[in-house]
Amino acid sequence: MVKQTRLLSITITFLGFILILYKTLFPFNFLFEATFPRLDNFFFILGWGKSSPWDILFNVLLFLPLGFGLTSYLMQKKSATRLSVFGVILLVSFGLSYSIEILQVFQPSRFPALFDIFSNCVGGLLGYIFYHAYQIRSFKQ
Repeated sequence: MVKQTRLLSITITFLGFILILYKTLFPFNFLFEATFPRLDNFFFILGWGKSSPWDILFNVLLFLPLGFGLTSYLMQKKSATRLSVFGVILLVSFGLSYSIEILQVFQPSRFPALFDIFSNCVGGLLGYIFYHAYQIRSFKQ
C-alpha cells in the first residue's frame, strides 16, 4: 500500500509539473536574440501585470496538483514535518513559477507578471491544504 501511495504521489507531481510547463510555455517559440538587447536589469524585468479573474483562477488550479502530489510524497518521509513540507511547497511553487515567468520574457505571445507568481504559489499551497484536508477526512472514515 505504501509503495502504491508513493507511486501515485510521484505520478501526480510529475503530471502536474508537465502540465504546468506545457500550459505556461506553449507554443515554445522563444526569441532569445531579439530580447537580450532590451534587458537592462534581468532580475527585475517582471511587472505586476494585469490578470483577469479567470487568469488568476487558472493559475491557482494549474499549480494545485503539483502542491497536492508533492505534499503527499514528502509527508511519507519520516523526517517530514508539516512546516518543512509547507516551506518546500512554497519554495518549489515560487521557483518553478519565477523560472517560467523569466522564460516567458523570451516569448512574444506571453506577458510575464509578478502577480502570476503569487497566484501560482497560492495554487501550490492550496494543494498542500487540500492534501491535509483529504488526510483528515480519510482518517475519520
